[in-house]
Amino acid sequence: MKPYQQDRILSLIHPDDYPELLYQQENAVEAMSSGGLMGKTLTGDTGVRGTAYVPVVESDFIFTGIGEEFGFLGAAIVILLFTFLVFRIMIIAKRASDIMGKVIATGAAAILMLQTFINIGVVSMILPNTGIPLPFVSNGLSSVVGCYSMLGLVLNIAINTGKKQVQEKILF
Repeated sequence: MKPYQQDRILSLIHPDDYPELLYQQENAVEAMSSGGLMGKTLTGDTGVRGTAYVPVVESDFIFTGIGEEFGFLGAAIVILLFTFLVFRIMIIAKRASDIMGKVIATGAAAILMLQTFINIGVVSMILPNTGIPLPFVSNGLSSVVGCYSMLGLVLNIAINTGKKQVQEKILF
């Protein structure tokens, strides 16, 4: 591992020794916790936003903005939507007619699940800062294009699985 990668891991174990490395994550946790249950947008709070202290909140730390503006309920809804998407993709993988479709759909579900877990873990200071975006939400064009392309492959698998099942019913 490179020295800066070692420092990121050590900063979570010994936060007093590396305060400059935890600046963004500490401010992100404070901003999310300031959202409370309902968030600042839903309660009409016009005070200072904690996300003002998080550099580039629209990229990898977008979950901080969601937690602050929409609170715990908004963050929980985002997590539930990702969970629903992953389960739907796994159902498509189970119903796929060929092994390649099963592998592609299962891989897509795994990628979405891992990226979501790692991003939320970084924002909540459970994991060291890695730079992995939140799928479909973070402001990064390559990530968004990759996620939508992956979802397009999964939808193609779902469509072709349905056509094959209809053809089998017609023949038998």
